[in-house]
Amino acid sequence: MCFRATLFLTLLFQFAWVAPAIDSLPEQKALRFFKQAEALYNLEEPTPYSDSLAINNYLSAAQLFPDTGIFSVKKFGCYLNAGIIEQSNLKQAAALANYNQSCNTVKRAGLPDSLLFKPYLFSGNAHYFLNHFDSAIHYFEQAESILDRYHELEDAERLYNSLGAIYFQSGNFTQSANYFERALQILTEKGSGVTFGYYSFQSNIASALRRLEYYDSAAAIYRELLPLGIQTEEISINIASIFLEQHQPDSAIYFLQRISNPEAVNPVIYYNHFAYAWSLKNELQRAKELLLMALTYSKSHDAGFKNPEIGKTFRLLGRIEQKNGNYLEALKYYQQSMVAFEYEFNDTSILSNPVRFEQGFTSFELFESLYLKAGCWEELYRISGDSTPFANAINCYQSTYLLGDFIRTSFDNEEARLFLGKKVMKAYQQGIALVLDDYKATKNESHLKTAFFWASKSKARALSILMHENEIKLFAGIPDTLLHNERDLKLQLSKLLQEKKSITDPKNLAGIQEEISKCQFELSRLYDQLNEFPAYYKLKHEMDTLDFAGLQSLLKNQGKLLLSYFHTPDDVYVFGISGNQLLLHQFPNDSIYQHHLQSLINALNQVTPGISYQGSKHSSWLFNNLMEPLLSQSSNHSLIIIPQESLNSIPFEVLENRDHHYLTEAYQVAYQYSSIYINADKTSFHFNPEKSLAVAPFVDASYLSVSNQYLQLPASGEELQNLGGTQLLNKAATKQNFLGNLDGAGTVHLATHSKVDYIDPLQSYIAFYPTGQEHIDHRLFAHEIYNLNFQNKELVVLSSCETGSGKSAKGEGILSLSRAFAAAGCDNQVISLWKAEDIPTAYISRQFYSHLEKGNDPAAALRFAKLDLLKDPSMAQFHTPPYWGNLIFTGNSTQTDVWWKNSFAFLFIISAAVMAVIAFRFYGKTAKKWSV
Repeated sequence: MCFRATLFLTLLFQFAWVAPAIDSLPEQKALRFFKQAEALYNLEEPTPYSDSLAINNYLSAAQLFPDTGIFSVKKFGCYLNAGIIEQSNLKQAAALANYNQSCNTVKRAGLPDSLLFKPYLFSGNAHYFLNHFDSAIHYFEQAESILDRYHELEDAERLYNSLGAIYFQSGNFTQSANYFERALQILTEKGSGVTFGYYSFQSNIASALRRLEYYDSAAAIYRELLPLGIQTEEISINIASIFLEQHQPDSAIYFLQRISNPEAVNPVIYYNHFAYAWSLKNELQRAKELLLMALTYSKSHDAGFKNPEIGKTFRLLGRIEQKNGNYLEALKYYQQSMVAFEYEFNDTSILSNPVRFEQGFTSFELFESLYLKAGCWEELYRISGDSTPFANAINCYQSTYLLGDFIRTSFDNEEARLFLGKKVMKAYQQGIALVLDDYKATKNESHLKTAFFWASKSKARALSILMHENEIKLFAGIPDTLLHNERDLKLQLSKLLQEKKSITDPKNLAGIQEEISKCQFELSRLYDQLNEFPAYYKLKHEMDTLDFAGLQSLLKNQGKLLLSYFHTPDDVYVFGISGNQLLLHQFPNDSIYQHHLQSLINALNQVTPGISYQGSKHSSWLFNNLMEPLLSQSSNHSLIIIPQESLNSIPFEVLENRDHHYLTEAYQVAYQYSSIYINADKTSFHFNPEKSLAVAPFVDASYLSVSNQYLQLPASGEELQNLGGTQLLNKAATKQNFLGNLDGAGTVHLATHSKVDYIDPLQSYIAFYPTGQEHIDHRLFAHEIYNLNFQNKELVVLSSCETGSGKSAKGEGILSLSRAFAAAGCDNQVISLWKAEDIPTAYISRQFYSHLEKGNDPAAALRFAKLDLLKDPSMAQFHTPPYWGNLIFTGNSTQTDVWWKNSFAFLFIISAAVMAVIAFRFYGKTAKKWSV
């Protein structure tokens, strides 16, 4: 009875039962059957025979009980417990039939609908084990709707654990961990102690952490569970999984050999693990034999081939055949694995790939199989040189990217999207390299366009999805109450994250982390509700496309050259696009390139008094390789640069040509996250200095009375001299005042300190005037910025230190404070890539606003401000790049409407000018008369 008692708790009636007088023979007989069934159900050590008798007695009683009064409750319990016994013996179809009867009894007899919770929950579990994920979700949602109305129902933790399993299956490991954590919290609050449920939830948390590559944390949980003596063989296979994912087959085999009964861990999983270990040791025949044993076992147990574990078996067989050079056999196995993973996909032709995706269940595994299949076609092409495998590889990579987009859009948190981004980027790198290799051989320009399009889609995808979601929520028919709930939960989460930053006591830290998990869990449930609105779901999954002709037309009208960079492990590709050109330049991604790049980064970031700037030769090398081959083919002197990887850390303006002139002396530069962000609808820029909000908390030293953790920035006030509007200086520059004045501002300027957290980017912050209260009260954290609304802001200037630097995310770029403002809706930003020097920053800022007022767009105004500094003899000590190169412009703006052109002031100025002309003419005539 151990498994049954722990996994499925016995029925608890929702109201008291008073034994009635039994007059009829059928009812007496039914009660006898019921009592016998209950005794067998509650045996300490049930056997298959006792379970069979219990089921027969329950069903006999159910047929005799009427659908009235207390007997209907008994009837409901008979079907429910019969289903529980069947499910505990892994007879899912029989269990489902009984759960269905229990639900029908509730509905026919008009019993409280709270009784439906358990049969819905257990039906969801049964469908999950049968790999019917659509049906599983349907029943889990039904159970959740019951739980929303009756909050204290038994087994709530099992529902959340089951939903966590669905998230896990879909590859959203971050959210699955939150659900598993919530299930564990509920169990702990009940004071249940160490039970099978405790083991299951902890083990599931560890599995999620393992898939997120937090191997040490996962292993620590597994080691903690071992002494419990519960499911020790399952723990062994999970520990083996950790070693396999780190490609340590010998350690994995050691733990797999400790499993004496494969039935205890699912023989298919056992054979798959062992086979993968032997394949890593290159013992391919041994591995293949184990995989064939897995298929035989599955077939003998009628598991069917819509089964994720069998999908993994086929995928491993495909990898083995590919290693052996049997490409067509490998492709067949990969195709079978895709059929096993995708519920709606049944095409066994190796020429077919899924291109429409309706659900995210097992999509993560499907992605892996598609990616491997594409690589197999590519390998066959490179060996044969035949065009057919090439075309098949391209089609397969295209499906892989579509699926990657679908999965990331389906995820409801950025951490999961960033994690998947690492996997997707590897696929993009391989596909782009393949297409460009063929382009170099054939000069087929369609291949070059394909590569450019893929490179564009690969960049900053998580940011793009987040921004898109924020936009469509406003017109997708979502009730205001849900949007307000989302805002409140996000604010609550931000508050908890702030509190976490200031806690050092481990016990208190664990408590606040539990509250954070609860909040994340509630946000996840809310996002599930949003997806139920058809318009929102449809708009959310609309894939954005790149209109190449439209992009070229825009670049032609603006007289710009776009330079987009893409790295693979072997090469650096530079795409050059103008109004009438599509160019490609390529050079090796080797140690020489990395040396010059890192040396320049070091030279820009590490200024030592008395030691001259050391970046010039590295700057020249990078210019010659990154830019010169394409600049020499274009007459455009206005650039849009889309960097990638470490190139995000350098300002291209500081690169030097052969004559040691900086790029900024001849070219205007703007940066973007991806070419998809270049939008003709967002190129108009309206600058009005009177609608600005500027903050400079550390101009004088008054803050030292409450905090000495920040250096004084005496020149920061000078940054704002050519900017009107609202200016918050020193004591007025509090976080509260800033947020209170934010709504009406068009331009926001922050001349202050900032701090980058390279481990947890959400904890990076911008500092305001310390108020003497808790230090978090004067810090605006990145997680708070994400929740602000900057969609109506024309420009944000972040002259504080390192606002453009931070932790690098593969395929996404820098997780910086600047990125947080972009996610909040700010299209145009001036940011700092490294620690800013106070005096030159103030000089550039003053000149920048002066040039903006003259009608220049932000990229041109920033360039002219830098040139002013370089030409000014009084600023000679700041002429080297570390002092001025840190400030760069990211955005779309190219057309500037000067504020006074559309105001009463414009009319006044024009009138004054006309009067001056009239007066001059009158004075001239009068003077002439006087001279006669």
